[in-house]
Amino acid sequence: MQKQRQQQLTRFRKAALACYFTCLICTFVPLLQSLSVINALPGAFSFGKWLFLSLHRLNLSGTAHGDYEPETYTYRSHRSLEDQDPEMRWSEGCPSSSRPFDPDLKLDVWRPEDPNGQAILYIHGGGWSLLDKSNSFHIRHMLESGYTVVSPQYSLVCHGYNGVDMLDDLVAARRYLSTRAEQWGVDDERVTVVGTSSGGHLALLLAYTHPSNFTNVYNLYGPGDFAEWFEKGWTAGGTAGLEFTCHNVEDWWSFVAPNCDPDGVDSVSPISLVTGDSPRTVTLHGTSDSLIPFYLSEALHARLDELGIENLLIGLDGFDHGLDLGEASVGSQIFRWTLAAMMNGDGIFEDMNN
Repeated sequence: MQKQRQQQLTRFRKAALACYFTCLICTFVPLLQSLSVINALPGAFSFGKWLFLSLHRLNLSGTAHGDYEPETYTYRSHRSLEDQDPEMRWSEGCPSSSRPFDPDLKLDVWRPEDPNGQAILYIHGGGWSLLDKSNSFHIRHMLESGYTVVSPQYSLVCHGYNGVDMLDDLVAARRYLSTRAEQWGVDDERVTVVGTSSGGHLALLLAYTHPSNFTNVYNLYGPGDFAEWFEKGWTAGGTAGLEFTCHNVEDWWSFVAPNCDPDGVDSVSPISLVTGDSPRTVTLHGTSDSLIPFYLSEALHARLDELGIENLLIGLDGFDHGLDLGEASVGSQIFRWTLAAMMNGDGIFEDMNN
């Protein structure tokens, strides 16, 4: 009997160890994959680069949508990649986390079970060169709140496109939403644009260049003052601002391009595009962000204050980039609450600014 119990205990220990190591593999393989991606990129390895891709691989996998399934539409077509000037594309190609080039740009439409008529145009992040339209675990929570979510693809810088091209894509996506609003049960005058990281930057650009098309814009830690960031050539923690306005990139994580014109940066800097007609703006940003510094959001919201635009800057003390990653994270909970309050007109700007 004792020998039998010992054998059972041994089998149990082996099973427990197997489960333990399986969990370790499931956790660290994506991190190692990110490490291999970084090593394949031009420039030296840095912890900041590795952390950036690791967080996106682990938390933006697009698997947290519950039982919801999107409808997918092609909203515009590009010229083929072969027609692009090879010198406009990255010599090393796109990272493995990028989607393959496709001349047809698509968008996903996520329909809630109990729609409230409002829509969210959600712009994914990924350094203007990574990820895809399905990469957000926030979508399910938006749907559960009754919002119809439209999530578009856009041109990637590593395929030879720049910020102006991306903005043009997103304008087309917003126009497509208008043509389908009745079909999707959306009030075309109640659309909010939301973006994460580089997607937050694009959301600001879209809202400030087409203010009549949006009721609100919510920026999750995207750069609000791109010109300031560019001018300083900001570098901290082993990372630098991603190339965005120029081509012939020699280093994926720096502004190194032989044909770069700094004067063109203002055209893709949100702070330069704010007017008295800009929509209400909320930014959620960690004060210790090691990729996109917090002072860029402070500068943007100071400008919004000057122009009398309703706005709210939520600075989470000590939080780094990706503060909303993880469904139970503090940043994620704050985002969901403030997004709902903003869209429902619950006096968020007055209450939290006082």
